[in-house]
Amino acid sequence: MALSDIASGARTIGASGETKIFSHIGGLLDFYARRTPAAPALLAPGRPALTYGALGERTQDLVRTLRGLGIAPGDRIAVALPRGADSALALIAVASAGACVPVNPDLTADELQRYFSELKLTALVTRADMNSASRDVARALDIAVIDFVPGPKDDLGGCAFVGPTIGPARTSGASRGDDDAFILLTSGTAARPKMVPLTHRNVCLSATNAGRVLSLTSHDRLLNVLPLFHAHGLISGLLTALAAGSSVICTDGFDAPSFFGWMRELRPTWYTAVPTIHRALLTAAESDPDRARSSSLRVIRSARPRSRPRSSKGWKRRSAFPCSRPTA
Repeated sequence: MALSDIASGARTIGASGETKIFSHIGGLLDFYARRTPAAPALLAPGRPALTYGALGERTQDLVRTLRGLGIAPGDRIAVALPRGADSALALIAVASAGACVPVNPDLTADELQRYFSELKLTALVTRADMNSASRDVARALDIAVIDFVPGPKDDLGGCAFVGPTIGPARTSGASRGDDDAFILLTSGTAARPKMVPLTHRNVCLSATNAGRVLSLTSHDRLLNVLPLFHAHGLISGLLTALAAGSSVICTDGFDAPSFFGWMRELRPTWYTAVPTIHRALLTAAESDPDRARSSSLRVIRSARPRSRPRSSKGWKRRSAFPCSRPTA
């Protein structure tokens, strides 16, 4: 699904009573926290799962922390974090408190300075142990820096925000449907990169519709190897899985040999990727055919540009799961 479709509000697919429609991310999390509190929500290789009950509770705690620091709905907060489940939780919490601006932590100082200046940020969320120019750029622009402290290996939800007081403490709860959830930066391949604001209602509707197209249920599990600073990994991946009440595995990045190990260990039912990743996995599977056998996958999703016929046919030869029609 194209970023422009998300921004304008994707049209609902199917009958209105088939799937719960959420108006904001906080409502989505609260619904599944009450309906299936013990069901897994976020997973990471080698770590215990974070349940929907724990995800909902931890997100509320993190939002209260940000409110206590003075963050209000509508405040723009850049998030420059490495890939992984901890960062997924941080992004969800920031979007539930203000307008979350996920940025690639590997951008240059010049690129970050241009973005940060134009966005008129209230704060930056990053990690003290990261080698990113984002912290220095934020300080040079007098933007408050909030450190995200990830949880220990055995407690994905044991994370925290630590930062200075930015303004008076706020008493409002999570952001609502018409508040901006994310401001995403386009790739800028055709022109100067643009900043696209997406409301909570936009992203929840888009995620719900994507889940309907893929026939996702609470029993599904996404293996997400994509970065969360793009719409594909963030909305078409992470939020689509959560909107269906299913679980999502967030890895620290893409690695073809590790991918097949994650499939055996965590038993995902689908993954979504760009054609470059599909081809890399097909090459790895062809070099060692046993890797892709006995797969738990039932759907593979591809984004534009469309996968070459070799990739789709190759996967079907290697295993017994279908390849979903490529979408943006």
